[in-house]
Amino acid sequence: MEGARVIVRCYGDEPRICVVYQIKNDRVLVTDQDGLNRMRSDKSGLSPIGFPKCDVFEYSLIAEMQIKQRQHDKAGFE
Repeated sequence: MEGARVIVRCYGDEPRICVVYQIKNDRVLVTDQDGLNRMRSDKSGLSPIGFPKCDVFEYSLIAEMQIKQRQHDKAGFE
């Protein structure tokens, strides 16, 4: 499952698209694609972030488009 794109539920129920680094028991460690590439090359970078499995969802292109539209709609109102 390493490298698989997923959608994680962050603080405040905000969605974020990430890639899986590792699955440990009830946690999924995620990062971005650049972070995964750096770790695979033994280069330093940001450590992966762990999320409970219940906050990690299968990636969907439709969901990504909805997330981006939602973020675009919110821009300018913050």
